[in-house]
Amino acid sequence: MDINSKTDILISSNQRIEFIDAMRGFTMILVVVCHVAGFCLGIQDDVPSIHPYLYEFRMPTFFFISGFVLYKSTEVWNIKYVLSFLRK
Repeated sequence: MDINSKTDILISSNQRIEFIDAMRGFTMILVVVCHVAGFCLGIQDDVPSIHPYLYEFRMPTFFFISGFVLYKSTEVWNIKYVLSFLRK
């Protein structure tokens, strides 16, 4: 199997990297699980469970992955590009 066929597996037809989308989806599910545990089930920090550990990494992981997707090595991040990016 050559490198091009591996790349074809990882990148879908609209140039999205599927495993990064899957990781973002997983962290979104963690956010929902933590909200349901806190608001619906009443699980707080004083109840022994895994939820305090999920709180520690779910949002930082999501923002890290989103920043990874946002970065483009071909672009020069000067003020002109930042302003055009923010307008979009």
